[in-house]
Amino acid sequence: MHMIHLFDLPHQEFSVKFNKKHLDTLREIIKKRFHNIRKFIPSIQDCSSFKNNMAGSLEARVYKILTNNSYIPLDFLIKLSQLLNIDSKEIEKHVVLLANNRYAKKPISISFPFVIDNEFARICEIIRTEGYLSKDLQITLSNSDMRIINKFIDSFKIFSLKKEDFYFRLYTKIAIPNYVKKEDIHIYDVTKRRKIKNFSVRIKLLKEGKKKEIHIYDPNLGASKKKYRVIIPTRTIICTVDFSDSSYIGGKGKNITSSLCVTLSSNVIGKLMHYVGEIPLGRKSHKIRLPKFILEGNRSLIGATFEEAINCDGHIEKYQIKLKSISKEYLEDWKKTLNEKFGIKSTIRKYDLVITHKENFKKMANNFVFLPEKNEKLKNMASGKIVLHPRTALQHYRSLIEQSGPLKVTELAHMTGKTTSCIKKIMKELFEKDRVDRERIDSRGTYLYMGKHLNE
Repeated sequence: MHMIHLFDLPHQEFSVKFNKKHLDTLREIIKKRFHNIRKFIPSIQDCSSFKNNMAGSLEARVYKILTNNSYIPLDFLIKLSQLLNIDSKEIEKHVVLLANNRYAKKPISISFPFVIDNEFARICEIIRTEGYLSKDLQITLSNSDMRIINKFIDSFKIFSLKKEDFYFRLYTKIAIPNYVKKEDIHIYDVTKRRKIKNFSVRIKLLKEGKKKEIHIYDPNLGASKKKYRVIIPTRTIICTVDFSDSSYIGGKGKNITSSLCVTLSSNVIGKLMHYVGEIPLGRKSHKIRLPKFILEGNRSLIGATFEEAINCDGHIEKYQIKLKSISKEYLEDWKKTLNEKFGIKSTIRKYDLVITHKENFKKMANNFVFLPEKNEKLKNMASGKIVLHPRTALQHYRSLIEQSGPLKVTELAHMTGKTTSCIKKIMKELFEKDRVDRERIDSRGTYLYMGKHLNE
């Protein structure tokens, strides 16, 4: 069980509030030690929270902290514990609220030591894969799957937050021709009978060339369907967004995608996600990694995290499971962790962590619970019900060799349940297509097959 102690947090970033009984005890200890607060002031003047205060105002602020049960800066609290020889673990037991150091808006109810549980791990992984943490510490998630959205919101119950604490917007992307300028675009919300003036136009550089899109963030979610009319010089585009389904948001129209954008404005939780959850600020897909508490966590914590990674950024196909990310370090972390904790072997191809082979699928089915449709595919793969297309079968056996190391035909036959003659044909075809290497190991013509690790 991984725990975060109060004094493990960055000292200059947080302030806390005690229960009143413990604050009275602290005040009595200070009086016995220094006789009055004025004699206590020189001992804490070097605290960064007080360095801009003049002597008189500093005395007033310290007096207010110790008498009015207001928020106490964490660096001041550390100095206080050192001066009074009080164990930090004894102090943290009496904390009831955690707030931002600069201003105590939107404090959160929390107890220390803070136990990192599955719910906290789920929140962190959803933000890491599908959301982002802005530089002003706003947490934002955008997804078309309402099950992921609802699980994300429900997980914040560990901080006593409710659905009303979040800000919701409908996020719609509409593809338009590259030559269209923003000033020539007119958008109307047909449902609400109003013109939409706040929208953005973005250009994406893809392999097939440039792609221009209109991005609409609409906070008006009163109806179960939204209809937009987009007028550009050459034509009118009609876009209908349906979110009456409790599990999925769908955009009807050519080259239209929609999702629900959820934002939480809480500097305190944002800082916890950044410092404890190790989530980078800003757009961060290329630099994410698994945090220390996951790498060193138990199987339950790792399992909850991996479930959210696959639900958000994973694909379960007929012959393999893929986790996508442009961060190679993130994929390497998962490859190592899955192998060490669950015995699941995988390979990395370009921007995918790829898992194949029936034995790996069985281990995944026994240890993880994904979204229902992904679970159903996984169970079929684990039970061997999936019949592979010939081309897909070649990819499957090639991946199997790359993951399990050099293998003989008899070993492959034992692992897959196929006959040796069937495996020989497949391996011969892979070798002729230069997809695998082989080495003759005896005079009877027994070959050892090994992967080339070529990209598809």
